[in-house]
Amino acid sequence: MGTTYRVRRCFCSSEQHEVKYYCTFCNEHVGKECLLPHLLSSPKTENGHNILEIRDKITGAVHRRSCEKHLSKTTTAYCDTCRCSICHECKAQEHRDHEIFLISELLKKNIYGIKESYSFLSKKAKLWENKSNELQQKIQFFENNYNKVRQQIKRFAKELHEVVDQWKNEKFCQAEKEKNNTFNHIKQQLSFIQDNVNKIRKRMKEKKNLLRNLDALHNPELLPSENFDDLTSSIDIPPLGIEMNLSTSKLDVDMICQYADITLSTPSFVLNESNIVKVDSKHLEDKIILDIACSSHCETAYVSVEGTKKISEINTNGNVVENFLTKCSPRYTAPCSDGVTYVNPEKKSVFVNTSKSPNKAQKFICKDDKVEGVWYPRGIASKANNELIVCYKSWTERRGKVCVVNDLGKDVESFEYDDNNEPLYRDPRYITENKPNGDICVTDTIRKILIAVESSGKYKYSYSKSYDDLKFNPQNICADSEGRLLLLDVDHQTSIIHVLSADGQFLRFVMSNHFRSVTAMSIDTKDRLWIANRENDKTKIKLINQLK
Repeated sequence: MGTTYRVRRCFCSSEQHEVKYYCTFCNEHVGKECLLPHLLSSPKTENGHNILEIRDKITGAVHRRSCEKHLSKTTTAYCDTCRCSICHECKAQEHRDHEIFLISELLKKNIYGIKESYSFLSKKAKLWENKSNELQQKIQFFENNYNKVRQQIKRFAKELHEVVDQWKNEKFCQAEKEKNNTFNHIKQQLSFIQDNVNKIRKRMKEKKNLLRNLDALHNPELLPSENFDDLTSSIDIPPLGIEMNLSTSKLDVDMICQYADITLSTPSFVLNESNIVKVDSKHLEDKIILDIACSSHCETAYVSVEGTKKISEINTNGNVVENFLTKCSPRYTAPCSDGVTYVNPEKKSVFVNTSKSPNKAQKFICKDDKVEGVWYPRGIASKANNELIVCYKSWTERRGKVCVVNDLGKDVESFEYDDNNEPLYRDPRYITENKPNGDICVTDTIRKILIAVESSGKYKYSYSKSYDDLKFNPQNICADSEGRLLLLDVDHQTSIIHVLSADGQFLRFVMSNHFRSVTAMSIDTKDRLWIANRENDKTKIKLINQLK
């Protein structure tokens, strides 16, 4: 049976109604709905408030602990210097010069903090529920679109008779596979969202219970610490499909290419042998080239080699123009206004060697301090205005960022979050500036995606592509003089170059037997692509002309 409460006058009202609580320090009855207002009101004594349920009034119990030094005294304040609760005598004696807070003040702070956390969790729950509803709508759209595509394929197949019978079965299979893959992806995201909603609701319940936990409200040591890091994960919502409009009058290669992104094999562009020029780089055959960076003012490229402490500047004939001695093995390389910069993630630093002092390396940037934590530099590139753009990865934060750095090694801008305050990057690896429009393009090797932001850092688009049974694995990225992007996709079997428009639209593939295992790639001012290809334990550098 439930507890029956007597009708009394509540402290906040002149009317008589049922009260559930009694404040022993203020000698006032408190109604069920007036508990928090009473705790937030100014206490009548310096002892603060002490709320008991009405049935426990006769016990005279006190929620707060007894003073550890004066056992007969009740704690009335909290010493933030010593991190302990104290009584009046302690406050006037050994704690008199410390930072002291009254328990009544902390009580208010705790109540407001719990309310704020509850409000935050409520908003998070609403956000995830909205995303869940959006995915439910996606499911319905994909179901309708799948049925439409199936009907169109049927009508198209009837016109082509026996020749298209085989084609029809293949398309059914591919449509079914696309549907299953999409549904599986959405179901995984729905499951992930539901887990987050359950987690949030559990925390909301805990916060609500805290508001009724008188012991915890009176004792700040009993309040749990806050951590919302596990509620900031993002989800990837798949893009909408595209309807197919098939007719026998359009049965040609152009039509097939037009619908490549839906069901048909994507068009490729096989290079003509005459467009490929071999660079005489026998001195590098036994080496593994980690990165190539073309110079911005002459027909040379900077080459970093695994296991060495130098960067070689070579020309189109393969001759070494200059050797830059480095402090450590350079992993990523980029030209700068008066020399070359390079990155070694293990050293957590970016170094620079100038043309005037090629044998003297200087530490340019190092992000390792107590405030920002440790950020490991990754890919690096130079902008049109000679500023540098650097990718960073934080293992503790489990995210990445991109910094624009001036010639003094100071951050000018930093790009970390999108418009929804979600991290843009998890593992940014390679970076380039698309100089005609100023976009900063980055490949993320964990998310398996290319991410482009405007020069201001505003998110612009993402690119990812799957085809046949190969996995998309984006690596190097560079841009030509007309704003086309060349994206290196490296699988364990082959290397493929994706050619994209300036706004991230897929144009075509480029593939060749001359670069089946690419380790590094860059483009020069004449739009010639420099490629380091390693096969049969030998490395060869090649130039590719007329890639347009």
